[in-house]
Amino acid sequence: MKYFQICPQVAGVCGDETVCDDWSSRPVVIRKLQFELESWPEDDLILATVGGYAGTSRLAEAIKKAELTGIEFDRLEMIKGDQFWLQEEEHANEKIPEYRWFKFTGEPGVDDFGIIGKPVALPLTVSERALKILRQFNMNNLRTKGFRVK
Repeated sequence: MKYFQICPQVAGVCGDETVCDDWSSRPVVIRKLQFELESWPEDDLILATVGGYAGTSRLAEAIKKAELTGIEFDRLEMIKGDQFWLQEEEHANEKIPEYRWFKFTGEPGVDDFGIIGKPVALPLTVSERALKILRQFNMNNLRTKGFRVK
């Protein structure tokens, strides 16, 4: 089966109330995610720099419906960064959709979603069928790199 390493839009950073035991570990294990928006989230899957992923509720529902493996969903606290008001002015007639915390728990190259444990540019892996679901949503900033698992 073909798998892909992907990197979603980086739309912010982990906020001060994010809880992580060890920021230098790979993959980073976050216990509580506070997502601090720095730029307007254009995509349905976004990243808060060091390993905090979020996705829209509608994307979460599509993933659940497709019964994709290696992912769990949780509540997300999303706050606006100090300079986010500049982004809001540019998007005056738009509303930020509801986002959920996307926790990737699967084994890369086995499950539909997984995180590569060593430092790499694109640590999030998805199966071909997961990528097909993702591409049905707003993913204009998504970077991908394909590989095969024997």
